[in-house]
Amino acid sequence: MLILIVCICSISISFSYIMIDNTFGSSNYTLKIKYSGFEKKEKIKCVDIFFSSYILDSGFGYKSSSFFPVSFDKNDNMIVPNAGGDSISFFRIDSNGNVNQSVVNIDNSAVHEISYPYFVGSYRNSGSYGILLGKLRDVGANFELDFYKKIDVSKYIDNYYYTTIVGFRKLFDSFFIVGNTVIRGKNDIDILLLKLGFNGDLYKSYNDKGFLMLDNLAGGREEDGVSSFQTNKDGNMYFVGSSKSGNHCKDMLLVKLDNKGYLDKSFGNNGILLINNVAGGNGVDLLSDIKIKDDYLIVGGISYDKNSIGRPVIMKIYNGKLDYSFGEYGVKIIPCVNHGQVLKLCIDNMGYIYSCVFNFSSSNPEYELDKPLRILQMDQCGRIIDEVEIFFDKPTFLLSMLIKGKKLYIPVIQSNKKGYSLKVLRFYIGDNDVDH
Repeated sequence: MLILIVCICSISISFSYIMIDNTFGSSNYTLKIKYSGFEKKEKIKCVDIFFSSYILDSGFGYKSSSFFPVSFDKNDNMIVPNAGGDSISFFRIDSNGNVNQSVVNIDNSAVHEISYPYFVGSYRNSGSYGILLGKLRDVGANFELDFYKKIDVSKYIDNYYYTTIVGFRKLFDSFFIVGNTVIRGKNDIDILLLKLGFNGDLYKSYNDKGFLMLDNLAGGREEDGVSSFQTNKDGNMYFVGSSKSGNHCKDMLLVKLDNKGYLDKSFGNNGILLINNVAGGNGVDLLSDIKIKDDYLIVGGISYDKNSIGRPVIMKIYNGKLDYSFGEYGVKIIPCVNHGQVLKLCIDNMGYIYSCVFNFSSSNPEYELDKPLRILQMDQCGRIIDEVEIFFDKPTFLLSMLIKGKKLYIPVIQSNKKGYSLKVLRFYIGDNDVDH
C-alpha cells in the first residue's frame, strides 16, 4: 500500500501561482516587478482613473486613516467611491476594466466603507461629524441613490466628535458599524461599535443600548484602535487592532463579541486577547487585518524584533489560541530586508492565504509604498508557495486586496502634482495539477 501511494504522488504534483493578468484595463503602465528572484521592467495593462482630488486629502480622509472603500457588486464589478464638495462619485469597473461613473448628490459627506449596494461614511454636522448610511440601486449601467440617512451620534454619546469607520456588515434587520472614535476632551482614540436599524435608530437590544465603546484594553490610558473585523455564521464578531499598554507600547489586539454585543468571556481573557513581543522585541505589535476560514482566524500585522526592525507577521488562531500547525508554533514571520507589515489578507476557495506585505525603511509605518509591495501566497501550514514584488515609481497607497474567483485585484492610489491616479492591477491566482 505504501508503494502504491508513492507512485500515485509521483505521477501528479500540484503547484500554485500568482501571475499578472494583462487582459484587464486599457492603460499601459511600466512597472518594475520581481518574480522568483528575477527582476525586470515590463508594460502591463491596468485600469487608470484620474482624480483631481481624492478622499485622502479631504476633511474626511488623511494618510493615516486606513479607510479606503472598495467593493464588488453582484455582477463582480468593482465599485470605488470618491467624495466631492456636494456629491459622491461611484466608479464601476467591469471585469474587462471598462469604467462607468455615477454621481449622487449628498453634500459635505464621504464614504468610508462600501458593501454594495450599501455604504457608510461621515457627514459634517455643525461642530462634529455624524454617520452616513445609504443604499444604491442599479439603473442600467449607472447607479442612483435608493436612500440615505444621516445619524447624529452626538445624541447618544456625550462629547462625541467623529468616527473613522473601518467596516460594517448588513444583517437581515440591522447594520453593524465599527470604527475608531474621538471624544472631545480626550487625547486618545476609542473603539466604537454601533448597531443600527434600517431607520437609522440604535438597535437598543444590542448590548442593552445599541452601541459599545472600548478603551484602555491593554491597561494604558492611550490609543485603542480597530483595523478590521469579521463576523462568523453565528453572528459573533471578531476585530483586530492595537491597544497601548501602561508602558506606552502597542500590543496586538484581538477581541471577540457574542451576537448580543457582549465580550465573549470564553475567548482569551474575558473576550480580549492581547499579544506582544511576537518577533522578540519590546516595540510595536499591531494587527492590520483578519479573515475567517472555517473555524480558524487568520490575522496579520507587524511586530518589532530585538533590533527594532518591524517584521511582517501572520498568525493562525483557533479557540483563542495559536494553532501550532501553522508556521512556528502558530506564527509566521515573513523575512524582509528592512521593516515590513502585513496590510491586507485574503483567503481563496481552496484555502490559500494571500497577503499584501508593505516594506518601508523608517520605524514609523505609513501606507505610502516607497519600497516594494510584496504579494505572497501560502498554504494553511504557513509555507510560502509563491511571491511577487512590485516596485512603484510614485508615492502609492494600497487601497485594498480583493479576490473574485481566480482573480486577485490590487487597487492603489498614486499621487502627483496634478492630483491622484487610481490604478487597479489584476493577477491570476490558483492551483494547477500538472502531469509528470
